[in-house]
Amino acid sequence: SNACTLDACDPATGTITPSMGYLLSVSPSEARVGSTFTFRITVSNSGKAPAYDVFITDTFTTYLNLTSATSSKGDTSISTSARTVNVDVGTIAPGETVTIVIKTLVNNTATVTTSLPHNSVMIYTYSGINV
Repeated sequence: SNACTLDACDPATGTITPSMGYLLSVSPSEARVGSTFTFRITVSNSGKAPAYDVFITDTFTTYLNLTSATSSKGDTSISTSARTVNVDVGTIAPGETVTIVIKTLVNNTATVTTSLPHNSVMIYTYSGINV
């Protein structure tokens, strides 16, 4: 029988797994043309196993110009033509948190009542540790 008493465990296989969290905040809550929006993404692993090959892609709307992207771990790249920020974090150990900060500038295509759609994808792999 599988001894899955840990928080991050697959009961079907008895494998300890990562447990990934993703939190997005944006400031300020409103901005005008020419103002900066800052997106802060916090990625964490509260599981018992490392998450490997963590890769995050953020896609932004046409009325936000990407100006900078930094990560507390890994490599960031900006594609202004594709309107994406890619972050190759690498491994996130159990208990580790990574912070990504993306700055954008509101351009003149924004309308008065435009909302901020945001699309982000995080992928990772793990190799099971049997309980």
